[in-house]
Amino acid sequence: MSLEPKHGRTVLYGPTATGVDLSSPGSVMFWTRFWNVTQIQLRIAVSRAGPSPPDVARELGLGSDAIRAATVPVAAPDAVSQG
Repeated sequence: MSLEPKHGRTVLYGPTATGVDLSSPGSVMFWTRFWNVTQIQLRIAVSRAGPSPPDVARELGLGSDAIRAATVPVAAPDAVSQG
């Protein structure tokens, strides 16, 4: 996966530029898989910590590697080249 923008699309923080977006099914799916947590765990952590991925990772009690990984921008699924 490339972190470079493709075809004018931007590189995002997970699937959204604002962090963990609980109103987006794609964002919820991404972050629950990324951290291997349930939707309920994710929703509680976001309600306590806000949408910032590093803050949510801390609230979930994840280790420093998970917190660091949450700060690295990743390309949105539609920004990854299909070739």
